[in-house]
Amino acid sequence: IQMRSKAVVSGVPITTTIAALTSTVEGLMDKYDYGRFEVCSLQEYHRHIVK
Repeated sequence: IQMRSKAVVSGVPITTTIAALTSTVEGLMDKYDYGRFEVCSLQEYHRHIVK
């Protein structure tokens, strides 16, 4: 908890799991590849999934 708290106070991004790190890297790669990315809520995301 101390590590996360200090990171937040300092404005430093932090991930504490491999899954979170993987998602972070994928997002950064998309930003690099496409020049932008959009943020949406889970509810919005699920509305756009083709069933």
